[in-house]
Amino acid sequence: MKKWCGTKLVVLLKLLYFSRRKINSNRPMNSLLKRYASKSEAVFILLPSGLIQECNDKAAELFGFNTSMEMKGLSAADLVPADFQQYFPAEITEEHLTDGKYLPRVNKTKQGLLFPTEVLTYFKIWGDQQYVLVHIRPTKSEQIETLLLKQNIDVLNSELSRERNQNSEKQQEEIFHRLGTVFPQLTSRDMEFCCLLMKNYSSKQIAGCLNITLEGVFAARKRLRKKLNVPAGGELVAFLHVST
Repeated sequence: MKKWCGTKLVVLLKLLYFSRRKINSNRPMNSLLKRYASKSEAVFILLPSGLIQECNDKAAELFGFNTSMEMKGLSAADLVPADFQQYFPAEITEEHLTDGKYLPRVNKTKQGLLFPTEVLTYFKIWGDQQYVLVHIRPTKSEQIETLLLKQNIDVLNSELSRERNQNSEKQQEEIFHRLGTVFPQLTSRDMEFCCLLMKNYSSKQIAGCLNITLEGVFAARKRLRKKLNVPAGGELVAFLHVST
């Protein structure tokens, strides 16, 4: 009898633990939503994949849902016009964000009605997960067709920018590898400087990228020439290209 009661107590305690754990798992989302939610605009918390994790009541009202719970698990792509869905990114990256400002967009209600909006998007780290916060407010603009065209152009430009950045990163990795093989004496900072030189960045651009002064750029050039034994009168950039 005592053994049976003890077993039952253990089972009840486990059920209580896991039910509390399930409730607590939503607390970070709720805390994040409360921190950034607004009564005057819809606020969404998305995964980079576009999956809706949380939203406020204003979001449900604006998009024609009965409650915000109905929207959880949907994709942000479900809230945009059909012709825009084909351009919706598989993963939201820095290039797809609105750069700290509200941009004109067109959204779609649950019933399929299109309406003009202004949208602000940005990344937020919570715990060890990166989320996309989206603020949407309705506008009175009636130029839906013009907004649709601009919206499609904007996302296509974002995709092109993302591809260029990916290619640039790949190119930089290749240059780093070649430099490290040919000149093992270079530090990672040296290689970063060399990479910018080999991309034909100006001294002013290099100063901006590395957060140093123009004098710092000239000093770095001088140190590199010495470290790489560049012949007197030799062009540093040409030497790097020939050597690697």
